[in-house]
Parts: sequence; structure tokens; C-alpha cells
Amino acid sequence: MSTATRLTAYYEAEAEILKAQALGHGDRNMQRASLATVQSAIKELEAKLAAENLSASGQVGPVLLRGAFTGGFCGNESDYDERCR
Repeated sequence: MSTATRLTAYYEAEAEILKAQALGHGDRNMQRASLATVQSAIKELEAKLAAENLSASGQVGPVLLRGAFTGGFCGNESDYDERCR
């Protein structure tokens, strides 16, 4: 199933949940689904679809760098210090 199709399904699920979050009759209750879970999945799928569309267009999106920059490069003796070990 494509990301776009999955996203559409989650939009439909969200609409159904908003119409009737919980149903009950007498002592019987039924919870349709977690609205927060569906909305979280929508955000993830929207981001994934945007990345897929960007990739398909040949563009490169933003790059996320993780970790800390130590302020120096370890590669030659003039830059060598304890952080390079």
C-alpha cells in the first residue's frame, strides 16, 4: 500500500473517530480507536510522503546532523589532541 493511500485511510479513520469516539449501549462500550495514535500516524505519513515527493522530483531535502561538533578535526598531527583518541 502506498504512503499516499495509507495517509488517505488515516484521514478517513480520523474523521470516523471524530464523529463517534466511543459507542455504548447499556453496560457495553466500544472504543473505536485512539485519536492521538491516528493523528500521530498522520503526521508521520505526511512527512514520509513529503520526503517521497521530494525524492521523486530529484530534489534534496534538508539534512539533519546528529551529534556534537567538537570544534576540531583529527587527521593531521597539528590538529591532534586528546579528543582524537
